[in-house]
Amino acid sequence: MSTNNLNTNNNASQTLFRFTTTRNAELSDPKNKERRFIFRKDAQKGVFDAKLNSSTTLQKLCETPSSLPLTVETEQTLKAKDTVFYDLAVWVARNKATATKEEFDAKIKEYKDYLVVTKKAMLAIDSGLWDNLVYQVTTQK
Repeated sequence: MSTNNLNTNNNASQTLFRFTTTRNAELSDPKNKERRFIFRKDAQKGVFDAKLNSSTTLQKLCETPSSLPLTVETEQTLKAKDTVFYDLAVWVARNKATATKEEFDAKIKEYKDYLVVTKKAMLAIDSGLWDNLVYQVTTQK
């Protein structure tokens, strides 16, 4: 059998697939570790920290949230806690790739000014909020 008889058509998706499957993984830059991911404080350990071990997965734990001491928050309950903070979080999520630093600073200043005028405290980012984030990310379809 001659190699001339083989169909050697290469479309773009096949080429891209080959490139991505053979490419080495990139390590993140060790500089600016605090900018690579959101880290929680040690005091904010939650229910998953206590229950997670080498024989249990997050998916397994989240299959039965009633077995965890966790109040699963919904979008509506988070919004009810602080609508202005919720709106800020939605704006950040929608504009994180396109907004400038000045736009972020303006939005954060706007929120801080709102807190001063209304004499409200900022929504506490505690272990319950972190646990809900872990639960929502793990169970999201």
